This record gives sequence, structure tokens and C-alpha cells, in this order.
Amino acid sequence: MRSIVYGMLSAVIAFFLFALFVFLASSLFLLIAGMDAGTDLSDISSSFTAMIIVLSQGIAIKTDTLVLSIIPLGLSAICISVFRRVLLRRANTLIGNIASIVTWTAIIALVALHIRSSIASPLWAVLLYPTCIALIAYLWSRSKESPEYTWCSTQLKRYLSATTRRTIALGLRTACRILWIYALIGIVTLIMWIALGYQSMLKVFSMTHMGIGSQIMTSIFTLAWLPNLIIWALGWVLGATISIGTLGQFNLWIGQSSHLPPIPIFGVLPEPVSTQIAQRAILLVPIVCVIQLGLYSLYSPREYRLLKKRRTLTSFIDFLYPIGSFITSIIIVIPVVMLLIPASSGALGHKNLAHVGLSIGASMNTFGRPLQWGLMVAWLLALMIALLQAAFTYITDRKHTATDASENTATTDDNDETENSDLGDEDASEIFPIHNHPREDNNE
Repeated sequence: MRSIVYGMLSAVIAFFLFALFVFLASSLFLLIAGMDAGTDLSDISSSFTAMIIVLSQGIAIKTDTLVLSIIPLGLSAICISVFRRVLLRRANTLIGNIASIVTWTAIIALVALHIRSSIASPLWAVLLYPTCIALIAYLWSRSKESPEYTWCSTQLKRYLSATTRRTIALGLRTACRILWIYALIGIVTLIMWIALGYQSMLKVFSMTHMGIGSQIMTSIFTLAWLPNLIIWALGWVLGATISIGTLGQFNLWIGQSSHLPPIPIFGVLPEPVSTQIAQRAILLVPIVCVIQLGLYSLYSPREYRLLKKRRTLTSFIDFLYPIGSFITSIIIVIPVVMLLIPASSGALGHKNLAHVGLSIGASMNTFGRPLQWGLMVAWLLALMIALLQAAFTYITDRKHTATDASENTATTDDNDETENSDLGDEDASEIFPIHNHPREDNNE
């Protein structure tokens, strides 16, 4: 019973900390916006905070003229981090952690009930999405000393061999590296977008007639959707299309828009790449990065250590294990991408802006292409290098063997000649025997 109470308290404390952060940020934003507009917006601060909280949990909100379902993944990440820290500080049993998850879902459902007129998601989404947020925080808080981790490790050791477990572990490690590389590519691309589209964003600000304070707070508030923009930027590099409803499309080849809403962040969306060489170079960047990552995994002393001399065909069996590891990486990365693409996209209106962001159906091929080609090329390149090295070693060994054989033959011939000369002397002595006659005495 005590563990259940502790679990419920953990969820309440985590929600209080997260809600306090959102309330302070929202109040500051509304205060500055009200000062610029000459109105008092403090009356809507509580409802505005509640709407931001439920939106960060994946629950869509609506007004009389707007439907918003684009999740601010930055706030979701902060929420998960806060919940995780609370769970780490208050170690609990499995029942207590389940109580934390259920309590978190109940609190979010109560907040959604408080602003039920502004909720656009169905009831199942109101219950499911906060549960997923809490479950991610719970899984992230599990360490190697936790009983859940110990139980899973015991079951894996019981049913899987050491080689299979090592292959899965290396595949998981490679998948994490690929996700980090994807994130780095998206961040660098977004920085370039901002640097090139800064003037366009200022023009959008001027169209909205915002004051300096509102412009600064809007830019800061937009950071809540920064992970969404990183995913869009990554999709753009991979060749996917960013759709702003039916009003605009942006990819490496197309950059057209008409009558976009005056949202400043839309000003950083890129122009199409002009030359075909540059387009191909951009598409090759993720593939080259995955190739380098695959080669590192194959040659790393802590992983497969395939860079060694091979003198027999049986020694090439080591190349079969990375195939399983790479397949494991693809199996892990693809579902993560399938979750991130719809999470980063959503609705910004009813008709023309019913879908803003990436399309999961059209983007899966573009996100999976670097994985397939990059890991396959890395494996084939490592195999080719090993075959060339084995061929060179074989030729070198044959030369050394031939040289040693010729030296042994020469030595044998010399020994035979020496033996033959000795035998000739012996034969001559047998044919012409030498007798030692004693000297006769002359006196006789």
C-alpha cells in the first residue's frame, strides 16, 4: 500500500513541477503580448496553460477558428525528463510505478475535462497519449540495478545464446548512433535554414505588426516545437516533402507556397536546391555518414574487430554476425521513425491546413534509404577489403613458400654432390685397393 501511495505522490510532484514551468512561461508570454496589444490577458492564463499542457501530451486542442494538433515535442521532452527525475529520486516497486502511470493519466484527463470545450481529440486519445508519455519516462528511469532490468537480463540469458545477445546489443548500439547522426544532420540543416531565411522571418513578423517584446517571446515560445523542425529538416535532407496543407510544398526540388498564414516560423522554410549536383550531394550526406558508422562498428576493437589477417575461408564466418546486428538496427530505427514522423506533424486548421509536416507514407522510404544502402555498402566494402587482404596474404605466403622450397632444393643438391664425391672416392679405393706391404729387410 505504501508503494502505491509513493507512486501516486511521484506523479503529483512531477505534474506540479511541469505545470509550474508551463504556467510561468505562458504567463510571461501573455503579459508581454498584452502589453504590446494594450490589453489584459491575465484572465486566460490558466486556460491557456491547461491547453499547452494537454497539447504537450499529444491531445489536440481547438478554438472557434483553429484546430491545433502539432505536438510541441520540446515540451513533451521536458515533461518526460521531469517525470523521470522524480521516479529516479523515489525508487519504487513495479506496483508503485504502475500507480504513478495511472495517476499521471488521471491528472491529464482531469485537466482535459476542465477545458473540455477546447479538446479536439477523442476520449481514447485523451487516455492513451498521456499513458505513453508516462510509460516512456518510466522505461527511461530504469537502470541496470532495477529489478525490471535484472529480470529481463535473466530471461535473455536463459533463452538466448551469448552470441545472439551480443549481436542484439551491438545492433541496439548501432541504432542509437544512427539516431544521433540523424539528429545532428537535422540540427545542422535547421541552423542553415535559419541563417538563410532570417530575413523572410523578419518580414513575416512585420506583417503581424508585433512589437519587439512579442517578437522575442514568440521566438522563444517557438522553441517548444524545435524538435518538430529538426525532424522536418532531416526529412528535407533525405528527400521528403514538407507539406503546409494544400498551400505549400517544400523539398529539394520544389519550394512553392501561396497564401501561407503569417506564422513567423514558416519564413525559414527553404527554397529548392538549384543544381542537380548539389541535390545529389545533399542526398548522399546521410548515406556516407551511415557508411562511416557501419565501418566503425565493423572495425572497432570493442565490437566486431574484422580488420585482421585471414588465411582460410572459414575465418570469413565472422562477417555473418554483423548482418544480424545491422538488421537489428534497422528493425529498431524504422519504428522510431514511424512514431516521430506523425508526432512531429499535425493539423493547423480545418481545410487547407488540415495536415502540416511530413507524410508518413511518403517519408518512410526516404528515411529508410540511408539505412539500407549505408549499412549494406559498409558491409560489402569491409568484405571486399578482407578478400583483397586475404588474396595479398595468400600470394605473399606462396612467394615465401616458393622461395623456401628453392633454397631447400639448392641445399639438397649441394649435399647430394658432396655425397656423390665421397662415394666416388670410396668406389675407387675398392677397385684399386692400396696394400701396405711391410718393408723387407735387406739383411734377409
